[in-house]
Amino acid sequence: MDGSATTTPCPTPERATTARRPDSVRGEPAIVGQCPGLRRVLAAADRIAPTAMSVLVTGETGTGKEGLARRLHDMSGRKGAFVVVNCASLPPELVESELFGHARGAFTGAVGDKRGLVLDANGGTLFLDEIGELTMEVQAKLLRLLQEKEIRPLGGRQVIKVDVRVVAATWRDLRARVADGAFREDLLYRLAVFELALPPLRERGDDVLLLARHVVDGFVRQPGIGRRSLARSAGAALRGHEWKGNVRELQAVLARAAVLGDGRTITGADIRAALPVAPAAEASVDERLLTLIGSAGEVTMGQIMVALRVPRTTAWRVVTGLVAGGKVAATGTTKGRKYSTAATVALPAPASTADPRWDLILALVRAEGRVNRQGVVERLGLPERDCSTP
Repeated sequence: MDGSATTTPCPTPERATTARRPDSVRGEPAIVGQCPGLRRVLAAADRIAPTAMSVLVTGETGTGKEGLARRLHDMSGRKGAFVVVNCASLPPELVESELFGHARGAFTGAVGDKRGLVLDANGGTLFLDEIGELTMEVQAKLLRLLQEKEIRPLGGRQVIKVDVRVVAATWRDLRARVADGAFREDLLYRLAVFELALPPLRERGDDVLLLARHVVDGFVRQPGIGRRSLARSAGAALRGHEWKGNVRELQAVLARAAVLGDGRTITGADIRAALPVAPAAEASVDERLLTLIGSAGEVTMGQIMVALRVPRTTAWRVVTGLVAGGKVAATGTTKGRKYSTAATVALPAPASTADPRWDLILALVRAEGRVNRQGVVERLGLPERDCSTP
């Protein structure tokens, strides 16, 4: 620290709220779920919350990192504000000023002193979202905040003592960033005193249904939507989607389904229609079905409809075409029919394309998808020797 600097306690903070900045909007989905992985994270968070130690929250985009940070703050007993900073949305040249404030004349355009977000969070919690985007220079100042509990505004001479609990979040692998020289290792150690990893929605089983009901219940307060409910058919559509955008994608899909659907009940068809069309959807439905069966081994009609996001009529048309082409075999009753890949029926080349036995057998194979010699004998009434000859 510069020998000419003075240290003073932080002045009484203003009544800062999460609505003070555009980034501080209460729009993050609630932490809802019962899966073992999430319950372990929440149990750890509840034990960590009363401490003043730093926490690093990791997880894919949309998994609810801000919601978990807010839970830590709400259960901490801290009287100050919960202040959100999206590090990725701030221009690099303004990050230091936004966080730590600046003195008059610190740079061109600094016509007066400015209070930073760290001071807004004094006595409360500073949530640094996407912390992996900070420059090395700002990382150094943040390290000093964590170590010494003090800041110095940009261009200022006064060092200010603060009481701020820092919760950071990222979807990046910060240890890989350290190896690449893009993130300070000492800062990582300071931030990750406790590390909480939120599981993606696709690994949370039936939590997707609990979350969906929670989101739909909230539509009653949204203008233009109103009260909605989920049909039983929505369950298969919700479970069958991968949810790469996690809870945030789920919110968007349900909102589209609620607005564009035909009634007050959101059905499985409404959800499938609201799902984003992936580039792969342009590929042949036949090819996608063969890929699905090849990976799963055996699938039902319901699974085909969910995985391919097609109505039942389309699914039946594609399946019957593949069965007739000998690429897929059908098993089970009509209601519970399952489909699996079938080895191509090996038939020797006919001596003559005009051989009627060959035409009969080939037509049967195309119709049935897979057939053995006994099946040919029974279905076509040909002698067994004729079924072996073509």
